[in-house]
Amino acid sequence: MRKRAAIIILVAVMSLSGCGEVAGTGSRNLGGSKSVNDVLEEQMAKEEEFGPYADDSASEPNNNPDTSVSSAATSMHTAEYMDDFGDTIDLTGQSSTMTYSVVFNMVFYPENFVGKKVKLEGLFSEMYVESKDKRYFACFVPDAAACCAQGIEFEPTDDYKYPDDFPKDSDEITVEGVFDTYDEDGEMYCTLRNAKFTKKNSN
Repeated sequence: MRKRAAIIILVAVMSLSGCGEVAGTGSRNLGGSKSVNDVLEEQMAKEEEFGPYADDSASEPNNNPDTSVSSAATSMHTAEYMDDFGDTIDLTGQSSTMTYSVVFNMVFYPENFVGKKVKLEGLFSEMYVESKDKRYFACFVPDAAACCAQGIEFEPTDDYKYPDDFPKDSDEITVEGVFDTYDEDGEMYCTLRNAKFTKKNSN
């Protein structure tokens, strides 16, 4: 029930996140849920104790909101760490802690991922901006506690026709594309270009 409620809140206020934003200076708080700072501190403490593939059920909430985002992610955005992935980053089948942490780093340290092929599972979201007459699509990955999410925008190939071939908001999808960044209205955004996706558990 907690997870379902968190997803409902997420869908209600979901927006596409710009690269390099930090909590408190542009990112949205999801309906009063824990901040990204809280979640990252919780996740990093867990990985230090149990390793990156620890059972997600072992996670306990951390109520320290003053943790620095940059310090929490320091051990995960080094060039050496990113080199371990190679040219393809397949996050399907990884723990939610690992997936959320890597996606977080994609958003905050995009220079380490540009040109890499990325494959991940998450929740589908779309947003239409009338002033630009443009529709944006994203895959959001909840953290282990299902109280926060980090999203990556993707640009589907022309093989998909809207709306027939697209999922509904919050449907589970698997998406794969080439990581890149672009500038829009003075902000840098992350995206997966030439993306292909499949709907999970579709009727």
